[in-house]
Amino acid sequence: MKITITAVSVPALRQIQAFRKRYEQQYPEDDLTIVCFYVAGQEQRYVLEPEKIINDIATADVAVVDIMGASEEFQEIVAKGLKACKGHRIVIGNALRDYIRLGSFSMGAMGKMMKGSGGKKRFRECVRDVRHRWRRGIRQR
Repeated sequence: MKITITAVSVPALRQIQAFRKRYEQQYPEDDLTIVCFYVAGQEQRYVLEPEKIINDIATADVAVVDIMGASEEFQEIVAKGLKACKGHRIVIGNALRDYIRLGSFSMGAMGKMMKGSGGKKRFRECVRDVRHRWRRGIRQR
């Protein structure tokens, strides 16, 4: 499994690195790859050579993006990776929230539901359905 994290938070990335070390010690047989990009103040580096960050986001099983305050140019680079990512996409903040995808949930699907007939009513039905499926899934374990 590959997890790619692009963030502006040093403490968050430190915690991820500490987790990775503990996980590798406890489960050396597992294939877990964690790729971290610290981008605060280093955006220009990725703007000049965007291929690595785009590729690592695009090939992730889980892509986590927290780039609040990043330049528009850098957000466009990250968006290219998110568009190509077939895995789960977790976006923190408002910058690229249209690219969120967790399982079958996506912001695009949510927008389609809201535009459909009933708007709020359809949304409530969807939330009810998700809760019902989630509860059923928990009970099956």
